[in-house]
Amino acid sequence: MRHTLTLIGLFGLQFLCAQWHDRFSNGFDSAWIGDRSDFKINLQQELQLNAMEAGNSMLFHQIQKYDSMSWSFYFKMDFAPSATNKLLIILMADRTEFDSANAFVLEIGENGTNDNWKFYLKENASKILLGQGELAKLGGDPATARMLIHKYSDSIWSFSIDYFGGNQAIQERILNGVPSIKMDTCYFGLQCIYTETRKDRFYFDDISVAPIRKDLIAPKVSSIMVTSKNQLEIHFNEEIDSNSVKNFDQFNIIEIGNPIQITYSKPDQILLFFDRQFIFGNSYVLIFQGIADYFGNFSIEDSIHFEARYSIIPGFLDLIISEFMADPTPVVGLPEKEFIEIKNRSKYELKLQNCRFSDGATEAFFPDIRIDPNSYLIVGSIKDTLAFKSFGNFIGLHNFPSINNTAEHLSLYNPNFELIHELFFDDSWYDSSIKKEGGYTLEIINTSNLCQNKSNWKASNHFSGGTPGVKNSSETTGEDLLGPELLEVFALSEWEIKLVFNESLHYTTQFRKTNFIISPSRAIATVDLLLPGKNEIILLLDEPLEKGIQYQLAIKELNDCFQNLNSLISEFFALPVQASEGDLVWSEVLFDPYSGGNDFVEIYNKSDKVISTKQLMISNRDLGTTWTSLNAEKVILPNQYLAFTKDPSDLMKRYRFHDSLQIIATELPPMNDEGAHLYLGLNNFNHLVILDSVEFKSSWHHPFIHNVEGVSLEKIQMNLSSAKQYNWQSAAAHFDYGTPGIANSQQLDTFIKQSDEHIRLSSKVISPNGDGYQDYLTLYFTLPKTGYKSRVEIFDLAGVKQKSLSYLVLAPNDFLIWNGEDDTGSRLNRANYIIQVELLHPDGDQFRIKERVVIDY
Repeated sequence: MRHTLTLIGLFGLQFLCAQWHDRFSNGFDSAWIGDRSDFKINLQQELQLNAMEAGNSMLFHQIQKYDSMSWSFYFKMDFAPSATNKLLIILMADRTEFDSANAFVLEIGENGTNDNWKFYLKENASKILLGQGELAKLGGDPATARMLIHKYSDSIWSFSIDYFGGNQAIQERILNGVPSIKMDTCYFGLQCIYTETRKDRFYFDDISVAPIRKDLIAPKVSSIMVTSKNQLEIHFNEEIDSNSVKNFDQFNIIEIGNPIQITYSKPDQILLFFDRQFIFGNSYVLIFQGIADYFGNFSIEDSIHFEARYSIIPGFLDLIISEFMADPTPVVGLPEKEFIEIKNRSKYELKLQNCRFSDGATEAFFPDIRIDPNSYLIVGSIKDTLAFKSFGNFIGLHNFPSINNTAEHLSLYNPNFELIHELFFDDSWYDSSIKKEGGYTLEIINTSNLCQNKSNWKASNHFSGGTPGVKNSSETTGEDLLGPELLEVFALSEWEIKLVFNESLHYTTQFRKTNFIISPSRAIATVDLLLPGKNEIILLLDEPLEKGIQYQLAIKELNDCFQNLNSLISEFFALPVQASEGDLVWSEVLFDPYSGGNDFVEIYNKSDKVISTKQLMISNRDLGTTWTSLNAEKVILPNQYLAFTKDPSDLMKRYRFHDSLQIIATELPPMNDEGAHLYLGLNNFNHLVILDSVEFKSSWHHPFIHNVEGVSLEKIQMNLSSAKQYNWQSAAAHFDYGTPGIANSQQLDTFIKQSDEHIRLSSKVISPNGDGYQDYLTLYFTLPKTGYKSRVEIFDLAGVKQKSLSYLVLAPNDFLIWNGEDDTGSRLNRANYIIQVELLHPDGDQFRIKERVVIDY
């Protein structure tokens, strides 16, 4: 803290007496001798140079010399000083013949722009520089100052200056060991050296010289402040002798001990440094003794109580963005203004001066403010201060960044340009199609789980649309103590390996190549931590991966953003290949989504290959021949599913049974609610390879589901054609009518089992109520040759035909399904029925069975 010095009574209990003070309000005092004709008293009652031509003018006034004395004066040079236009203030000289005088002199003026005051000891024709002020403080136009100078017992001088010419002089310099001059008589003087254009532009006022009466009272501690974890700042009621505060044993704090370093920072201030830290909020007692002032008064043992409340510069995650308003329109209940809310997570008071809030393009700097532990501060534009007055602590910033509605990078940095907190948000974080349209804030859910990104944020549930300045509406507790988990590892190419983790990693991850080991050995060139989530890593290799080889990645140590450690992670991967026709097939499609929802499609890898999805394309032939890239930088393993939709977050919210890692955000071609004709293709060096196709209709849904909105169609047998209607079934109600990214609810686990029986039923009971259990009857065929034509009919026990199921030519291994409906599409009643199957071959071979089946809801 800076201390102001008044004109009288400086530095504690010191008193001036018998002073000489000239305000020039009563004219030009006759006691001034020298070049009087070159000066005048102007209308402002100031002493002003008024020479006839360029030259050198001097004035002297006799003063009394004392062991301890004080000078004060005001001057203005109405120009930028130089070597040819400068000022000498003669504080004390032993004669008026200045060239041969012994004197203490202040000099202002030199070439360049670094002009400051310089303090000289002049002995006849020689001079010694004893000290000087801050550079460039007197280099401007005009050069103005009010100076206060104290001399104690000849050897100690202190200099205080107000460079605006006011009465708030700041201690700038203290000099010890200044030599003394024997003087029988003593003079104060002014010397102006000037060119023609500066001959009337020196001004002086309020000149005072007086003795300082020696005080008899020892210095006392006026205030004490903990300024950091191990630093104590002590202020005294007067200037103290620095030589009296060099012994560590003079100071003691019972819980901390003696200091390990003492710094004399200002004439009335010292800093104590300790090897043990103060605990924020605790109370302490400082015991001290033997501190002396310049008059030799020593303090006896004394003590003072203080509390360890100190401010620190925020470090990583000490301060976080806990809520923000990106789109305040339309208004729900909060001001129609953008803002962020920050929270002090640390146990210390945080000093925010010169911290920065940025959106990546614009920066706003914090003023000199502090934020208490576990408290909030609303931050916005300075012009919006009044709008947030009733919501709690608010600080308005100049140049507050405008937050984009749909996506933005927000960050906080401390004055050392070190990251405090950042987030990369987009409007999917709202998890609400209504709230993302405006008027609602995004709130962090758990302030102790900051390594999670999107999953740790949601739109405010408060009726006003947000909770600025108070606890968030969805806030939960629970500390993150677990290290990061590896979710996926796959090769993007022969040179690149991508790793996906469940949370953000510590930034030092990218500097630790030796923590990643590949077997068979492959050297790693770089480790890159990817934005925005910082939960993905790209390993760039020095030598390529080879096709057909299974590799193992071992990670020895890995820290999340909280430095939670996962000591060992191991996973296998292989270099992916491009798909061939039939490797990837359609497995599920939602083309009539819930209101406000989105379509999704799903593919399945029925091969034994690790396949790259990078060049996959999709087309809806109902709309023409246009192809759309699926934009999937991923691999799909054998027997794995991969779903694609515009908004994965919304899809996962609507369908509980899913795998979030197997759902990819992408734009899909539009699909009609009545059906579509989808092609899955591969762009192989501008040559399009068709992998699979399906032309489905709404009529493919289970006949007993009357409202198919939000119900996906699932493939039953992955190894059979996507083109056959009987190979598709509505997703089960028990699975929320959709299973994006995981095995289908209606999928048969295995292909048709080999059996001695040529015709076999999956069950004797069917329960076609859409609950996912025995919703349909499957007929399996294992035939000795191709070409059999089937006739399948269902009869009630009275012999009345209820359903003609199929007149199809079958493959040697094939199947049919029956959903429990009659020929009109109506649901049959709960009862016993007869199923009759006939297979006829052109060469005369025949197979027949007749079985009883039960419909039981």
